[in-house]
Amino acid sequence: MEEQEPYCWDFIDCPESVRSQCPVFRDKSYKCWEYEGTQCSKILGFSYDCEHCRYYRARAVKEAVEAKKNLHPGIRIERKPGS
Repeated sequence: MEEQEPYCWDFIDCPESVRSQCPVFRDKSYKCWEYEGTQCSKILGFSYDCEHCRYYRARAVKEAVEAKKNLHPGIRIERKPGS
């Protein structure tokens, strides 16, 4: 069984009062960076600049590694320490 990835609100410990107003919380079929109008600026202090979000960076790296694995079966992708 595949483990469910944490949602952004769990990863950044978003309070219920903020996430209840967020479109991603109401429609979980999209990733937070696929939406405009998320509530990130209220808790993280940036305005729709996902590149500064630790959740986005963690997920983007993981998805890039998975995509490369799928494109090149048999090639092992290793991350450098500290990246």
